Amino acid sequence: MSKDLEIIKKEHEKIEEFLGEMSSFLDGGKIDLLLIANLLRDLGNVWNSHELREERIFAEIMDNGGAFPEETMLIEQHKELKGHWTVLQDAVASGDKEKVQVALDTDGRMLIDKFRKHIEFEENYFDVLAEDGKF
Repeated sequence: MSKDLEIIKKEHEKIEEFLGEMSSFLDGGKIDLLLIANLLRDLGNVWNSHELREERIFAEIMDNGGAFPEETMLIEQHKELKGHWTVLQDAVASGDKEKVQVALDTDGRMLIDKFRKHIEFEENYFDVLAEDGKF
């Protein structure tokens, strides 16, 4: 399972790159709809495979007797993140730059902040498992 952990951490790094790029559009940055659409698409692709990998890891941890009391919290966080991502996708699909700017200023900021906290939580969780020899 340690190979899976390495992949998860690399995916976290890639997601962080996407979040950094998204941050560049905040605070009145120039809105490039095509660039933002591609960014959201690429983030979605990495994120979808990442979630599937995490689900397998979490299931394996629990199958091997590991405790995972935060499972419902993480699932709820995934839903919240997807909600913000969907708002951004819809705004870009509208083609309205003002709508995109508003979505970035609200849902974009929330997505970035929540994603970073979510990744930090997961990294800490995996580090604890690794220290305990359970991963």
